[in-house]
Amino acid sequence: MTFHEVTSHCNLTIGKFGILEPLPSAPQIPPENLDTLICPGIAFSPSGIRLGQGGGYYDRYLAKTIKARLIGVAFDLQIQDMLPSDPHDIAMHEIISESRHLRVSNPGQPD
Repeated sequence: MTFHEVTSHCNLTIGKFGILEPLPSAPQIPPENLDTLICPGIAFSPSGIRLGQGGGYYDRYLAKTIKARLIGVAFDLQIQDMLPSDPHDIAMHEIISESRHLRVSNPGQPD
């Protein structure tokens, strides 16, 4: 996973899934320089736990984003009171759904 600086729509191209992506020539931003990330997930808990596809792909990357504010985006039905988690799981600082905005006071603390 990489993130790139995009300053104009001219810096985008249609990727293999039909989604606009940065051109390969766009400057890459190191994960430690990111300040905000919007993260998808299958489910989230009020304590910031994010349930992904399994395998830790996002968690390995998010562990490198040492100063980034992590924001999970979900539908209300994806916010569950309790979710399983592992020590390597990286928790969100906020979760936003169509009717809720949860700010997590202690990200990653057990549900």
